[in-house]
Amino acid sequence: MAPGSPRETARFETLPDLAKRNLRIVALPADMVLVLSRWFQTTDDSVLPEMVQIFLDRQGLIPREEGGKSFSSSTVLREENRTLVAVRLLGAQIPASLCQPQVERFEINADLHSLVPEGLSLWREEGRLVAAFSRGGVLIHLQSFHEASLGETVAIELLCTRLQLQTEEILGLEFAVSLLGEFSAEEIALVETIVGVEPGVLSFGVPVLPARASDLTPPQVELQRKKIRDRQRLERILLGAAGLYVILLLALILNVAWLTHNNGRLRKAITANQPLVATIQETDARWKALEAAINPAIYPVEVLFQAASLLPDDGVRFTLFEENDNRVSIRGEANSAAAAFKLVEAIKAKIELNYFDWEMPKPNILPNDKAEFQIQGEPPNAPVN
Repeated sequence: MAPGSPRETARFETLPDLAKRNLRIVALPADMVLVLSRWFQTTDDSVLPEMVQIFLDRQGLIPREEGGKSFSSSTVLREENRTLVAVRLLGAQIPASLCQPQVERFEINADLHSLVPEGLSLWREEGRLVAAFSRGGVLIHLQSFHEASLGETVAIELLCTRLQLQTEEILGLEFAVSLLGEFSAEEIALVETIVGVEPGVLSFGVPVLPARASDLTPPQVELQRKKIRDRQRLERILLGAAGLYVILLLALILNVAWLTHNNGRLRKAITANQPLVATIQETDARWKALEAAINPAIYPVEVLFQAASLLPDDGVRFTLFEENDNRVSIRGEANSAAAAFKLVEAIKAKIELNYFDWEMPKPNILPNDKAEFQIQGEPPNAPVN
């Protein structure tokens, strides 16, 4: 909303349901805020925020809620060795209906009016009198009354406030009074009599936003915003997880489709080559049937001869030789297990017997300390029994 734009400015006499309205800025009435000023004995802007913080803490004005921005300060006047600072604080009684997370700015309603540059401005908010003291066009003190009309008690209290502010040199010597809205002739005369200044009577103009946006934010609003950010972050995480799941599921579907396609292709290739495979298998079976008759390496007599040629002169003898389905089994007896192992190593090394894969289980030691052994020879690619 542009400053002073009436097209996007609305005033509510009663609190509406703001949750259903897309409001960006809320102007808080005087009874929901506290504005005060104080001189600080420094002109160093770097230490002013800390001094203001200490002052508010000592006065017990710092709220204990975490988050948000419950107070702000601005420089009103700077002299040789001191600085006048105006402090604005949010009250603890701000209604929950106003603390909506979509609100971007929380302003003070007094800042939207045309205040008198030096002096006092009076108007009514929600049936209550409001007094705003300003210096150099800056709001330095804000006061809300329970009374709706300007009586003698209110006028005297305003005079006391003025005198106190001038005594503390917070308010300057120049002083004017401005009445905003409708005031009776008796109220105008009473102000002039008590305060001693003839007031000017003005009508409410279009609310004008300050050029500098307020950084005041109720803790409840910041808490809701944090919940919204956490929920949005969780939604992004869940959305990312859902997207990853969809990608993985799609990849799985594509992989299954590719495997199915490849399986079908292989099945077609197997079916197409089945006659050729059957012919090769039949030829292989015939050659295997003839192998015993045409391959000298597996002649039983030849195998026995080559194995027996490795027997030492003494200490080792064969007791049984068998050949079945081209498998060879040699049983024997040796004077020691070492002699049996020596024999099997010689059989493995003999070129004429390398058609077989030779193995020998651990020999059995007899009571007479001799070793009973069994050497087995398997042809290459022999099927398992």
